[in-house]
Amino acid sequence: MIGPAASTEEALELLETEHHIDGAVLDINLGGERSYQVADALRARAVPFVFATGYDSWNIPDTYASVPCLEKPVNTRALARLLSRN
Repeated sequence: MIGPAASTEEALELLETEHHIDGAVLDINLGGERSYQVADALRARAVPFVFATGYDSWNIPDTYASVPCLEKPVNTRALARLLSRN
């Protein structure tokens, strides 16, 4: 397990130093910044991920429409189901 990361910069640094990542749970808001750059880096590495957010789904750009999204507070059973699919 790696993380958590409190900022986009910190998350990207973790991605640079970790060679094997099975999956990720990504908050859309990291330290006041949108985490889409992290999402793109995860996609580039073919790392499955889900969004966990307090935002409504209509706030998420269409580019990420296929990414599973869980609303906060996250239901851990729903999270486990999503992660087991990937």
